[in-house]
Amino acid sequence: MKKTLIFTICAALAAGMALATQPNAVLQKAQEGDAASQNAVGEWCYNGTNGMKRDYGQALQWWAKAAKQGDVKAVGNMGMCYRYGYGIDRDSLKATRLYLKSIRDGNDSLMTAVEAAAQRGGLFDGIVTALAYKTGNGVKRDGAKAVQYFQMAAEGGSVDAQREYALICLNTGRQPDALEWFAKAAEQGDLSATYFCGMMKMKGLGGEENHVEGLEFLEKAASRNFPQACYDLSLRYAAGDGVEPDSLKAADYLRRAAVLGSHRAQWDYAVAFRDGTGPERSYCMAMAWMAIAADQGYVADFKKTYCDKKNPDNSAFFYYLKGNAYLYKQDYDKALECFEHLVTMDIPEGLTMKALTLVKKEGGRLEPSTREQCVGYLKAASVRDVSAKALLAYVYTLGSDDLSDEEADECVLLLQQASEARFPKALNTLGIMYNNIGKDYFAQAAACFAAACEEGMIEQEPAAVYAKYLREGLGGVAVDKKKAAEVEKMALKPDYQDRLMKLVADTWLADEETQQPPVDIFVNPTPETTVDTTVDM
Repeated sequence: MKKTLIFTICAALAAGMALATQPNAVLQKAQEGDAASQNAVGEWCYNGTNGMKRDYGQALQWWAKAAKQGDVKAVGNMGMCYRYGYGIDRDSLKATRLYLKSIRDGNDSLMTAVEAAAQRGGLFDGIVTALAYKTGNGVKRDGAKAVQYFQMAAEGGSVDAQREYALICLNTGRQPDALEWFAKAAEQGDLSATYFCGMMKMKGLGGEENHVEGLEFLEKAASRNFPQACYDLSLRYAAGDGVEPDSLKAADYLRRAAVLGSHRAQWDYAVAFRDGTGPERSYCMAMAWMAIAADQGYVADFKKTYCDKKNPDNSAFFYYLKGNAYLYKQDYDKALECFEHLVTMDIPEGLTMKALTLVKKEGGRLEPSTREQCVGYLKAASVRDVSAKALLAYVYTLGSDDLSDEEADECVLLLQQASEARFPKALNTLGIMYNNIGKDYFAQAAACFAAACEEGMIEQEPAAVYAKYLREGLGGVAVDKKKAAEVEKMALKPDYQDRLMKLVADTWLADEETQQPPVDIFVNPTPETTVDTTVDM
């Protein structure tokens, strides 16, 4: 079956293509950028023909070049490589997306081949065919055919089909069937199905309510980092819904769900920091998590709460946001007014932000008197605000060419104390400091970077360094290239808070001339990026 499908995907090269008949001419056209020729050369590398040595990696590279120019057959061929692991790590999800893109963009022969293979019992082919009919991807939408192919693949043992068929059953009111198919998929390790089993058993859907078994399923999914399971458990432990109330577990599951990317959890986690319910109150962390959620499109609750002119918010946190919006506009005097208002409300972040505003106002080079003033603010604030400790460590380095031994020791101590409190900025800064000292401190650096990842806030330079550790096994960490890629992907963008500040500025400061935001003195440089073989899907 595999040979037949591969032949079908590649065979159409001879039909409908005005390719030169001589291999050298085709190769020259490929090198000049002709997509059809690039696809042809990819086939030669794949099959080891026309003077080319069989090389799946080279075949994939040629197909990637053609695919980036929109060659639908090359896109399908890339899908084949990901499907079987030819020239690249096997990835059925990417393979499915590439097949569907190829079909959607006009590769009718691939759809014909895939559907024929599905009818013969091909499980992957059944999934692709079902998804095509479900969404009208390159074919006329046909819900009945989609259900038919999902069911066939599910009965054949495809875990993806079992999950999809279970969802169809659930959405059409066949709850017992849904639970049965979710259970089959869960037995094969599908996390989404495991979560749904837990949810249905907790609610008594498709069978009797069973909190013990439901909780086992939910915790199993959460233990493997399924975001929705973590968020569900955070709500249950907070409310005592089907479990004994446990505020510590609720807070930990909420943190994990936020770090894993649940937008709803990110907002709730921000609110928890704002109000001090679970984690200790931190306006700095609240704004950061709101910005992360907003950067991913979750802005409705923020706009409703803080950008509604008909119902203005007068809370301390609003003044914190407004002060930061003035910083965004480089209006330092008005920022100081907002943060002084926080001081009068006995909010320690007011002093911290007054110091930061002075640092920014003077461009990061403080006069002795200003430096002394900032140190005073931050020492007072650091009793209740951990972010003040990280900023104080930085301020000690300003306005003086040489730190005293006492000040240098205090800088390190402050960063260590803030890191022990899991403050991300301190973890990132201390990790880079340890890395720069030398290899004898790589283990300490790795621990700081790992903790920053666990908090969901590793910055770009630390992420690049930690990814190198993971790829090369530095600092006592195990080589893990997959995790290295994940770390780089989760790195915070330097401007990740800009969207939030622009919303506040446009709502409340619109009458004032908006300037470009200043360079954040705490943001690390962006690492170089590498070229890959991804295709827009």
